[in-house]
Amino acid sequence: MSKGLTQENLRALLKYNKESGRFTWLVDKCYNAQIGATAGCERKDGYRQIMIDGKAYLEHRLAFLYVNGYFPEHDIDHKSGVRDDNRWGKIRGASRSCNAQNTKIRSTNKSGFPGVSLDKRTNKWIAQITINGNNMYLGAYKTGLEAALARFTVEDQCHMWSCNYQSKLVSAIKEVWKEFSPPSNRRSI
Repeated sequence: MSKGLTQENLRALLKYNKESGRFTWLVDKCYNAQIGATAGCERKDGYRQIMIDGKAYLEHRLAFLYVNGYFPEHDIDHKSGVRDDNRWGKIRGASRSCNAQNTKIRSTNKSGFPGVSLDKRTNKWIAQITINGNNMYLGAYKTGLEAALARFTVEDQCHMWSCNYQSKLVSAIKEVWKEFSPPSNRRSI
């Protein structure tokens, strides 16, 4: 059944709760997969997976199949950035580029702004952005805020940057510059 798993096959095995984002078994499969038991487990990377006929499926991909009847062509984006939050309103099909726009700021980021880092050699803040796998250098600035605003300008003008339309960058800028007001014609998820 795992080869060519269909919505019909999936619905015969599991029930998906859109509000909790969890699956429960409709059939007895083994000692820990009994009728009514929560299906799957959390992986080390934070995503949940469910074994069906010896094949591991990511829970968020199964949710997409369960509701839409097909697996997404590309990635699934967790809008909140929480990898095990598979509630229906919190996931969506997305391109790899779009999904990458919704990643968390790296723990090594010292600026607090996505795409902004300090060049220790020059003591200037570097702004950069990756669009469709291409990293673009946006310049060196005296302050992290100036670099963040340079990145914001590029994001705001780029039609390719619309999936998580600057929510993390805007929030980070507002923490430093309370009066910052992005244009009112902004798109959002």
